Parts: sequence; C-alpha cells; structure tokens
Amino acid sequence: NAIEVSIELIGEVRDGAEPSAKPVFDRGITTYPHIGAVAHRIRSRDLQAVYDLAGRHSITIGTLSQDEAIDANIAVDDTLARHFAIVGTTGVGKSTAVSLLLRKSIEARPDLRVLILDPHNEFAASLPEYCVKVDSKTLDLPFWMFRLEEFAEVLFRGRETVPEEVDVLRDLIPAAKNLYRNPSSGSYIRRGSDALTADTPVPYRIADLLKQIDERMGLLESKNDRPTLKSLRTRIESAASDPRYRFMFNSRLIEDTIHETIGNIFRVPNHGRPVTCFEMAGMPSEVVNSVCSVLARLAFDLALW
Repeated sequence: NAIEVSIELIGEVRDGAEPSAKPVFDRGITTYPHIGAVAHRIRSRDLQAVYDLAGRHSITIGTLSQDEAIDANIAVDDTLARHFAIVGTTGVGKSTAVSLLLRKSIEARPDLRVLILDPHNEFAASLPEYCVKVDSKTLDLPFWMFRLEEFAEVLFRGRETVPEEVDVLRDLIPAAKNLYRNPSSGSYIRRGSDALTADTPVPYRIADLLKQIDERMGLLESKNDRPTLKSLRTRIESAASDPRYRFMFNSRLIEDTIHETIGNIFRVPNHGRPVTCFEMAGMPSEVVNSVCSVLARLAFDLALW
C-alpha cells in the first residue's frame, strides 16, 4: 500500500573519505533530492552520525526509539547555555523527563544551581537528595525587591491597575527608600547619579510609604487626589496585613537581606543540595506571576554576576 509522508529536510549525511571512516552529519542541505528519488529507512550508522556529539561533554538519558543500540546523549554545556523546552501531551512523561535531565546534569556538573518553579508540587519527591523545598510559608522575598510593576500587581491582586495610583507609588516609593537610608532627611530625595527610583532594590518601610501618602493627603493642592490616595492606602494596608503575603511583608525583612535571600533561594553555598524547589500550589494565584517574575529576574542577574 502506498504511504504519503510529509517531511522536512534538516541535514545531510556524508560518507567518510575512507570506506572504514564514520559518516559525518552536517546541518543544512546543499543538494536536494530529485523528484522520484527513492527514500528508505535510515541506516544505523547514519543514525549514529546524526546523534554523534563529537566528543562534547554529554550525559546519557536513554536510548533512541529508532535503534535501542544507540544511546540518547545530551551535550550538557550546550543545552544549559540555551533556552530549551520539553513538550508533550498529558501523561507522556514530561515531569519524569525533566527530573531525569536534572539528575543527570547535576551528576555531570556538581557546580550547577537549579531553581524549579513547581506549580503542582511534584518535583521535590524525585530529587530528595539534591533538593531543598521552599513554599509560601518558608519563602522570604521582601516586598522592596519587587519592581514597581510587580509590586502593583500584588496590591491590585492581579486585576487591572489604576494608573493614578501607580503614578503615586512611582513618586512616593523613592521617598520612602530615602527615609530608610537617611532618617533625618525627611521626604527630600537627592537627585544625581545615585538617585533612587521605584525599581531600585533598596529597603524601605511600609510605614514610611503610608506616611508619605498621609503627608500628600494633607497638602492643600492634593484635595482632588485624596480619593486616589485613600484608595491606595487601603490597598497597601490590606496587602501588608494579609497572612497569605507574609513571605513579602514579614517585619524582619525590612533590613537589607538581599544577599541572604539570594543565598537561600539559589543555594549559595549549596551544602550538597544545589536544587531549590519552589512549591507554588499553596501560593495565592494573584501573586504567582509577580513572584515568578522576581525570581526569574534574580536568576538572570545572578547568572550575569
């Protein structure tokens, strides 16, 4: 019976110069097959050429489904230096594949630091000897490490923000940070090369932010802004007093603990457990995006350092 197959050509296998030489695989096509050319199943030696890593540092994660005599290898350094994804339908084993890949990578590269954002609390059990679990009860992620956009998303509980209230935050958060750094300076913000912004990761107190709002409400020219200021004040107080957000607004997180926070989350030093599994199943859904954004940004900054 005739079979119609749609294919995409990705490369060529060239025979070696000597009959005993191994075939070589090159990406890309230099000569396309002519119409009517015969197609056949790939030979085992050609398949080996396609998956040959040419001596690169690699890990073995199984065997090829086309030929179980050929190991399925992954170049560790090349893989970790790029973005990649493991995809598949429900039940095919994506989580198992990720766990295997992590375990093999850690064995090959003990210096790795791994942060898993685990929405279903499923990965810690697969890496018990390498993993430290963190959840909303044990996470310490100070609110002052959030950028303005991330902090606003927390205050508005994932709903659409009010631009006027966000503008107030943009003005007053730097003043609160300045008060923390210079308690005797009042609300004055020194402009210059080191001027603070709402995104600068500098500690400040929620009490000082509320104080700035109260002072602005007391100004004669702010009468029209008072409803906006009162609404913002209520949002801040509500979030700061919500026990579900204790990981952000814990009173002991006011000090500059950025090095301690990064060390705990990214396992520096790792004490033999280089994997942090952040279990998000119990976290309020309205803050998940902001928290993941902060953690991803910290991971990127740490990699650059």
